[in-house]
Amino acid sequence: MSQNYDALVARLAEYARLHPRTYRARVAGLAVLGYAYLFAAIVVLAALIAGAVLIILNNLGAYAGIRVGIPLVVLAWMIGKALWVRFTPPEGLELRPGEAPELMAEIERIRTAMKAPRVHTVLITDEFNAGVNQYARLGLLGWYRTYLLLGLPYMAGMPLDEYRAVLAHEFGHVSRAHGRFGAWIARVHGTWLRLMEELDRKNHWAQSLFSRFFHWYAPYFEAYTAVLRRANEFEADRMAQAVSPGASASSLCRGQVTGRYLQRDFWPGVFARTLHEIEPPRGVFPELLQAVRTTHEHAKAAEWLDEALAETTFVWDTHPALRERLAALGLEPAPPRPYEQSAAEALLGGRVRPLADRLTHQWREGVGPYWREQHRQAMEISAKLARLEQKAELTPAEHGERVWLTAQLHGDPVAVPMARALLGTGHEDASIHYLLGRALAEDKDETALHHLEQAMAMDDEFTPPACAVAAGLLDLLGRADEAEAYRRRIGDYHRVLEAAERERMHQTLSPRNRFLPHGLDDEQLAALRAQVAQPGVKAAFVVRKDVVHLPHKPCFVIALQPRTGRLGLPGESARLVNRVIEGVSLPGTCIVLTLEATQRRFYKPLRDVPGSEVYRAPSFWRRGEAAPAAQETPRSGPLRSPP
Repeated sequence: MSQNYDALVARLAEYARLHPRTYRARVAGLAVLGYAYLFAAIVVLAALIAGAVLIILNNLGAYAGIRVGIPLVVLAWMIGKALWVRFTPPEGLELRPGEAPELMAEIERIRTAMKAPRVHTVLITDEFNAGVNQYARLGLLGWYRTYLLLGLPYMAGMPLDEYRAVLAHEFGHVSRAHGRFGAWIARVHGTWLRLMEELDRKNHWAQSLFSRFFHWYAPYFEAYTAVLRRANEFEADRMAQAVSPGASASSLCRGQVTGRYLQRDFWPGVFARTLHEIEPPRGVFPELLQAVRTTHEHAKAAEWLDEALAETTFVWDTHPALRERLAALGLEPAPPRPYEQSAAEALLGGRVRPLADRLTHQWREGVGPYWREQHRQAMEISAKLARLEQKAELTPAEHGERVWLTAQLHGDPVAVPMARALLGTGHEDASIHYLLGRALAEDKDETALHHLEQAMAMDDEFTPPACAVAAGLLDLLGRADEAEAYRRRIGDYHRVLEAAERERMHQTLSPRNRFLPHGLDDEQLAALRAQVAQPGVKAAFVVRKDVVHLPHKPCFVIALQPRTGRLGLPGESARLVNRVIEGVSLPGTCIVLTLEATQRRFYKPLRDVPGSEVYRAPSFWRRGEAAPAAQETPRSGPLRSPP
């Protein structure tokens, strides 16, 4: 995110706090503007199409009318298709009327207290979450259907009084029409994304008509809606506290602790079993429901809560950080306390175990292919590691591979001593420093920053993951400004990467570019000559394009000169280029072109680079002679232009 965007979000957040109704009206106005631009485009297109039809009917130029009208109809159809954004209903185990009377009664009690709309469908899910979603069955015309999504792990991980606060929070959104308004906002966002993706995918001639407006509109719309979403969270929290006083703080804190337990302890432990088990385990969700009851007793529970309290809200966050939510309610942090009966047991009774079994069955079906693939890869890694362990002496590359295989198989803590042993031995590389930095960051060790910086210095491709790890560590240490600087480095790197990619595109290649000798060794040249020795190729040239961005990653240009100036059949040039690209293996990127038609203008700039001619087909009169290498037989004097 840019600093201008961050400043905009900060200004909007303050304005929304001081003028909430006016701010909401501004967001609605921006949404209407997005639709208005599209509808105006449809009106203009309809008028143009009508004009084309009149031209055809009045026989004023039928061919011209058809040529103009058809592209306009296609564009209008694309806009109309984008406007019809279909929302897929959420998935889960639907509870029928009378199936869980205690839960339905509790839902109705809280819904009535919050003056929320009627719930049409209650779904039990496998997520550690809860939510209320509203979907317009008639698109822009409305007629909303309300779904209540209740994650069984979430319900089983807290007592009933805390879970009431969760339900009240979710109903607080729809009671204030957050759900409908949010669905409408999401529809505007989805409409524009679909249209721009379709225009970009087809490289449509009308892309420029919409891209300029979209590039101005999208950042403003995103900033306004991000602030609105967080304001809605604060409002829903206040309403939940009124319905379930005294439970909001403990509910919010317990959710943070249990969520971290599942993400960092429970699920990694489950998937670690792919090493030994071919099929996913059968009792995962019953085991999970039992485990979440005691997360407050976990050795890292206090540390996880402190970590959650140290987090700050970033501009892209849809939910405010825990400390901000507690401060807005005037509450202090409340560490999770023991309880006798979970909300799931109180509200679902004997239905808990059957629901857990059904979720396990669905989970096993969904994760089965991934699980079996992970097991296969684990077996391969184990075999590779065993072979390396048996070797008497390892190369530097094999030392690094051994460390990474150990980390993949047994986790970073097991691989850390092996990685440390490589430091200063000449066997270390960027991946070793990144592994050490990642592992040390997990332990909140500030020395991780040194290793992450070393990894980025040795290989810039580690910039995004290393900066992400560093930012996460600094967040935990309460150094938000330094963390944000690392996040900006990620953005800067991606911008440089995009500029480097543009610089290496065929479309940006020009005879006026500066070209350098290729610098390939004998082995690389031999492989390249074998690949370019295709039927119909008279000669081949290879150079390096002088690039500004990421100059250590070369951009090679390979030019193929046809025997007669043409390669014959239509499409043969493209097929030849594809064959060469697929077979060439050079360090960096590679542009392949044929010196025919408009690309013949590259002949002289490429030929003039010393040693650029790497292949020349045997002469018709001397077929038995080997083709000389250009650098072995330097030419003197001017060369003829290609025929």
